Amino acid sequence: MARMTIRRAMKELRDRGLIRSVHGKGTYVQAPPATEAAVTDE
Repeated sequence: MARMTIRRAMKELRDRGLIRSVHGKGTYVQAPPATEAAVTDE
């Protein structure tokens, strides 16, 4: 895979809030952001 392909995929995951990058530490998976549908009371 090309480096640009990986960088583009990582940026998209960061934009979606699925990963976070910590300078000097690495990249970590995060819990998906809460959506309004997941927060509704039943």
